[in-house]
Amino acid sequence: MCATMDHLLGVVENSLTFTSKKIGKCELTQTSRDPKDIKLHKLQGASSINDHFCAGDVFYYEGNKYMLKWLNLLFWNMYSVITKHNLEGPITIKRSSGLLDTTAIIKKNQGIRWSKSLNSYVIKVYIDNFTQDKIIKIEDIYTHNSHKELCIHIPSKDFYKDSPEWVLDVYNKWIVSIDNFRFGPNIAKTVFYDSDIE
Repeated sequence: MCATMDHLLGVVENSLTFTSKKIGKCELTQTSRDPKDIKLHKLQGASSINDHFCAGDVFYYEGNKYMLKWLNLLFWNMYSVITKHNLEGPITIKRSSGLLDTTAIIKKNQGIRWSKSLNSYVIKVYIDNFTQDKIIKIEDIYTHNSHKELCIHIPSKDFYKDSPEWVLDVYNKWIVSIDNFRFGPNIAKTVFYDSDIE
């Protein structure tokens, strides 16, 4: 059974709002299974929107695993998220005091996302030995880290071959939304991949 786009959009939204889950039910198809055959998937980049430990959790039946890449893509498009990039690790930021902090950290797999309120792409940065975090605009990351070159990794269209037409339509919309992604005056380097990468 193949899920519809509208159904999977609902799954994405529910995964970020902590609705109750039924044991033994595949959320992708709403079919009941033996609970031991149900697996847990975390939407890639979910913590960039909501960092609660169960945000982005989706129960699925192993036989429906092929739909997870559609689910991730719907999420990325819905929130303009880029999950794979090379900004992880130590970073310099300007603190509220005006002082530069060279001990800030971007965690591995911390997504870059569009912030409507800041009208900018942003990323979560951890400070004070991971006891606090701040949302920082990408242009502010560049200001104090201009020696870095941003490289984003995104799936190629071939990654979605044999998918329903609506998946390719969503892919095209997402690609347009992140096309010519800038890091300071430079366009970020883009690397396409054809299979899942960690």
